[in-house]
Amino acid sequence: MKPDKLLDSITEMSVKRFVVESANLTDQTQRMRILRELARYHSDQQTWLAKVKGEEKELVEQGCEVVIRILETLKEEYPST
Repeated sequence: MKPDKLLDSITEMSVKRFVVESANLTDQTQRMRILRELARYHSDQQTWLAKVKGEEKELVEQGCEVVIRILETLKEEYPST
């Protein structure tokens, strides 16, 4: 798959399905799960990014930025209780 197609495949629906709906399987609230994932994708926490091969690193970073934007949108959709 081409890099631009990979980034296009990261949609709000796919992230929401993965993060929010999987929260129902745990004891976490949906908002707590969103916040946890935001922390995971935050640039200060991306120690795992060092394991990504050079030519793929930029694509992975761009993908992380897309996911962060979507998670920020979802965070507004699920206010704290």
